Amino acid sequence: MRLECSRSYACVSSIPLAMTRIGAGEPLLLIHPLGADRSVWDPVLGNLSVDHDCVAVDMPGFGDSPELPVDVRATPTAIAASAVATLDALGLDSAHIAGISLGGWVALELGKTGRARSVQQSAPPASGAAHSDRAATPSAAQPARCRRYCR
Repeated sequence: MRLECSRSYACVSSIPLAMTRIGAGEPLLLIHPLGADRSVWDPVLGNLSVDHDCVAVDMPGFGDSPELPVDVRATPTAIAASAVATLDALGLDSAHIAGISLGGWVALELGKTGRARSVQQSAPPASGAAHSDRAATPSAAQPARCRRYCR
């Protein structure tokens, strides 16, 4: 089965977020985990797109999306702001939000904005981390782009 989809960029301030958009129905924003990109959603996009307008994004600095500006601290709140701007660019007032790990944390931050119809997390970060705007300590094995999110 071949998925027909749109791979494009939503202009977010000066940061274009790469995305894959497929399907029709209620909007569903899909946010990947740290160290991955939107392609982690590819195995389920066919099923999800039957009932939803699926928008899988690359967080800033991952996949095909450029990094946040150097003066913007890479926090779940800043990433959620990019997601809000992406919804705006697509003309979506709200969407269901699903995120994995860091993407789940971003989904919760997005939920605080009132733009989420629902929030679903998979493998959310440790509960202690969820009470601050910091991610886990980076390991030497992580790529440099991941370290920026782990300060």
